[in-house]
Amino acid sequence: MITYYEVNEKGDIIQSTLSERLAQKLGLTLQTEQQIIRGYDGKLYFEGLAPVEPEKTYAQKRLEAYPPMSEYLDAQVKLASDNPQIKAQGQEQLNTYLTTCLTIKEQYPKEG
Repeated sequence: MITYYEVNEKGDIIQSTLSERLAQKLGLTLQTEQQIIRGYDGKLYFEGLAPVEPEKTYAQKRLEAYPPMSEYLDAQVKLASDNPQIKAQGQEQLNTYLTTCLTIKEQYPKEG
């Protein structure tokens, strides 16, 4: 069985479901034994031809590693409580959040 491929409007290589006869009538001549893979950018490429993902900046790495801001806000709300147990939980949560952020800053220092 011959597999036909075509490029869609987004520029992705996609496998065609057309029959061989119809594909020839439409001028689809791309045939390959190569595997198609999805690149880091979400597009499809023939194996070995996908672009290499660019190195992430320290800021991108930090952004992906930081805990959710909702953890910080939740800790602040708990700290505002009149309940000593809830306030203590908030302080512990805030300490954990800050320690995590500082560790990430050390792990991915500013460039330059």
